[in-house]
Amino acid sequence: MTMDSRLFQRTWRRGEFWAITVLPPNLLPETGNEWEVLRAAAALEQQGHDSAAAKVYKNGSRRWPENWIWPYGLGNARYKLGDLEGAKVAFEYAAKVDPTAPEIQHNLAQVKKELAKQAE
Repeated sequence: MTMDSRLFQRTWRRGEFWAITVLPPNLLPETGNEWEVLRAAAALEQQGHDSAAAKVYKNGSRRWPENWIWPYGLGNARYKLGDLEGAKVAFEYAAKVDPTAPEIQHNLAQVKKELAKQAE
């Protein structure tokens, strides 16, 4: 969109000069709140941007290794992308972080079943 700079300045002033920085999915914000970043990754996934979501989940797993939701999200994104082996690795990592989460165990069992079926 192209507009007159005076119109842009007036409009931007009404918004109290609000701005946003959009990062590529392989970069996390330095000061990002973990749950805000996780919601952004989930939103990418919900919109069908599974590859981008996988990058955010992977980087989130590195930054916040104590939270099983990051590798779990990575496993789900990889599964949607058809990467069963990658999904298995991610779910196994999530299970190491929290062996009590039933959703991890369910998804891991499903992926292992599908991998075994492929091997037949």
